[in-house]
Amino acid sequence: MDTIDNASTLLAAGRVSAGQQKVLRVDGEAPVYINANGTPNVVDFAAWEKWQPNPARKRANILVSTLDSFIQYLDTHKEMGTIVVIKTGLNGNAPEFISTIDYHSMDVPGWREHTITLVLTLDHDWMAFQEKDDQFMTQSEFAEFLDDNGVLFSSPSGADLLELITNLEGHSNASIKSHVRLRDGTIRLTYDEEAGVKSKTTSQEVILPDTINLSVPVFVNGAPYPLKARLRYQVGQGRVSFKLKLNRPQDVVKTCLQDMANILEEKTSIKPLWF
Repeated sequence: MDTIDNASTLLAAGRVSAGQQKVLRVDGEAPVYINANGTPNVVDFAAWEKWQPNPARKRANILVSTLDSFIQYLDTHKEMGTIVVIKTGLNGNAPEFISTIDYHSMDVPGWREHTITLVLTLDHDWMAFQEKDDQFMTQSEFAEFLDDNGVLFSSPSGADLLELITNLEGHSNASIKSHVRLRDGTIRLTYDEEAGVKSKTTSQEVILPDTINLSVPVFVNGAPYPLKARLRYQVGQGRVSFKLKLNRPQDVVKTCLQDMANILEEKTSIKPLWF
């Protein structure tokens, strides 16, 4: 296979007798014919390639939804110059893992026509907590939220916390008398409730946790990650409302991405670039 460096070399190499053509090939490209008068006749590459048993090089833009699929494809097709770029999505965009498999190597430029992309989507459960972050809920709204998401509460358990809130909500004639934060960080609510035909008032207490430990998947098809939330309350007109204040959820997202990057590097020996 001859490699043609310039037009003069091409013409010199291709001069043949009248009525004949000499076929030269440029590495990785379509054949070049030299006409009888010495002028080059370059065949259209796309048209030529379609008649070949196989494409001249790999081309694909693959989109996957899991890290395992990304790693499997990458490890099968990686080349000398293959790179992986991680876009963190800090500007509100979805985080992405993008690999250009036929990228430039140290000495040889690449075509950059073979890529695979993993677009990460925030998990439904993660989004549910983000939507309620720092938003006050009535007792009934908070109880419903606990009922829907109880499996994601580690300590106290969702069932235990739901029982506390449900019991408090069940006292329809109760009004909050006092609320005190104790030394261990828990919250003691004291409420009065009228009972009996003589409107006798009784006082009762409920102890609520200050900090709640959660276990929530960050991305779809991903593993759950520990997430802390502070339980906050607000008393008004003898009633109490609650909210969860997530503790630096952005750090949990960063940790999750870093863990994924470490797994990728371990299994493919490719150290990703961060953007």
